[in-house]
Amino acid sequence: VDAGHGGDDPGAVAKYSYEKKLTLQIAKRLNNKIDSQKGMHAFFIRTGVYFVNLNRRCEIARKGQADFLVS
Repeated sequence: VDAGHGGDDPGAVAKYSYEKKLTLQIAKRLNNKIDSQKGMHAFFIRTGVYFVNLNRRCEIARKGQADFLVS
């Protein structure tokens, strides 16, 4: 699960929120939903509010032997 954005890349910025924080919260919920399914296991591309470039995201997914990447 790739939450996208992070670090210096905040995504959209609203009056009281940053996209990078919201996408991480959504990714955590999605991770829990996937893990609750029999035979499925999810892992995060990033676990905090920091930036991971696209090439590195794909590399992490391949290294983790992901069947698919949700971003």
